[in-house]
Amino acid sequence: MVVSHPNSLPRPEQRQTDGSALDSLSFLDLIFTVPLGDLAMRVSGAKLDRVSAADWSALAMILTVIMLSWIGMHKDRKDLAQGSKTKRDVIGEFPFFGPRFVQFVIEVVIIGLYFVMGLNLTLPTADHPSAIPLSEGSLSEVLLWIFIAYLIWDLLDVWLARHAGNPTWQATAAAGGKVTFYFAIAVAVIYLIIRLAPARPAPSIVWWNLTLIVLLYGYRVVQDKAKDKAKDKADPKARAKAGEHPA
Repeated sequence: MVVSHPNSLPRPEQRQTDGSALDSLSFLDLIFTVPLGDLAMRVSGAKLDRVSAADWSALAMILTVIMLSWIGMHKDRKDLAQGSKTKRDVIGEFPFFGPRFVQFVIEVVIIGLYFVMGLNLTLPTADHPSAIPLSEGSLSEVLLWIFIAYLIWDLLDVWLARHAGNPTWQATAAAGGKVTFYFAIAVAVIYLIIRLAPARPAPSIVWWNLTLIVLLYGYRVVQDKAKDKAKDKADPKARAKAGEHPA
């Protein structure tokens, strides 16, 4: 492991244009290891031959949420650093109780919700070979709260972008927020269907979890495309590179 000298670390103004510097590991990356480590310990201590297909699908869904969120965090961080002169303040550069501080707290809360989602997964062990049946209703409920937290984060990002007077940031933040809103409604509908419907057999639970995995992947893809489209419209230079005459 190579340790950089303090004087060689990038300055805040350098981080605005150096995407690789902002894409380095951060405090939030370390927090991401908490729910992942908990899931790893649960799987390592489980009797794998007794784990049901429903539990495997739930584990896959939880890992999908965490993995796509981590990738999305780094994409957002890098895109903002490379695509605008005004950056979102990182840890140590924003005041306490400011909107960016609240946004950071929400980021920590979201990762905490990932951990709570993992706690709903009870796998059979040598001491308890008959695990408590998984409640997909509780998983979908936590996922709904996660999307509500996503939406609050996006609303704060729109406010920060307007306060900074950055049209590109405003456009991408607003586009991302709209996508989050629509997908949050979709998750809410799925949650209500699961809660109001009668008890389902294990194969049905597997299909519900696979549906949520597809929805989560679709959310990230659609949000990326919406942000890219908004960025191209707001940035005349980007449109010129694409061969489109700026309006």
